[in-house]
Amino acid sequence: MIEVHTGARPGRPTLLLVLSAVVLAAMLALAWVQAFEGRALGPETRIPGTKLIVRAPRDWQQHPEYPDTFFLPTNRRIRGHDHQVIDRRITFSVVRAPASQSVTEYIAALDRSEGLRTAERKVCRIGPLDAVQVRRVVPPPLNRTVLAQEQLLRVARTPRGELIRVKYVPLIMLTDADSDIVEDVCAAVRLDDPAFGAEPAALLAHAGVEFDIPEEWSIVGPDIPEAPGLYLGG
Repeated sequence: MIEVHTGARPGRPTLLLVLSAVVLAAMLALAWVQAFEGRALGPETRIPGTKLIVRAPRDWQQHPEYPDTFFLPTNRRIRGHDHQVIDRRITFSVVRAPASQSVTEYIAALDRSEGLRTAERKVCRIGPLDAVQVRRVVPPPLNRTVLAQEQLLRVARTPRGELIRVKYVPLIMLTDADSDIVEDVCAAVRLDDPAFGAEPAALLAHAGVEFDIPEEWSIVGPDIPEAPGLYLGG
């Protein structure tokens, strides 16, 4: 067809196809590398006052006043001047909740106290723990032209009753890339505590008891290693 329309004869059509395929493969590889680099995580950091070891996204900074928060600074031009703003941030925390309060009940109470609305919920994980993630909507101010801000909150409960929270807040709206970042960050969370990951038989022997533990249950040691006890979680 090229010869009919242009009067020219391609010298090596096979070579042209091969070169096109090589260029396409190179472009896809570059896109993959850029996406991977954008989701790469930084070094491990301990959250002060907790046993959480976390890895924030690479190039994010730890807040100088709130060391449990990491943020991505971005330069934006506002009214003719350059300003550094917090484009996105992620916060890690550990809190205690009443023994009778489930994760979903805790999130509902938190939404009520903060005046937020949960848009969707899913089951996920934080490190080795089962968790619940909700997409939360911050109501816009009276000016309805302003978009409602969104955030992701993921909460896991240890058998000892500690609630581990990971909150991700973008500048305004959440994207699929934000969800991927949260997934990677939560997968990298570690608990620097010998009570987690210990052999069940050793924990049972330390507590001086013996019984069968269902496979779907988790078992951890006490807060004080010397105490003869253990915690079971369903």
